[in-house]
Amino acid sequence: MVSLIQYFTQQPKQRWRQLQWAIGAFFIGVLIVYLAATFEWQWLFYIGAGVMGLAVLYALPAYLALIIWRIYSSRNNRRS
Repeated sequence: MVSLIQYFTQQPKQRWRQLQWAIGAFFIGVLIVYLAATFEWQWLFYIGAGVMGLAVLYALPAYLALIIWRIYSSRNNRRS
């Protein structure tokens, strides 16, 4: 588990890119939910909610890895 966390935190550019994709997918889900509310289509609402949920699940590891990377990089900068 520790090696997996170290692997994720040592690649901030890749995690940042993953976070950007997830944010884009989340806003696509918001757009789908908006269209579902406009046209009152329940099935489209569920699709949009699913897209938003998957985007959050996709973004969560990247977000946590970037936070951990930032904490450790600031600690290392103080020690230098």
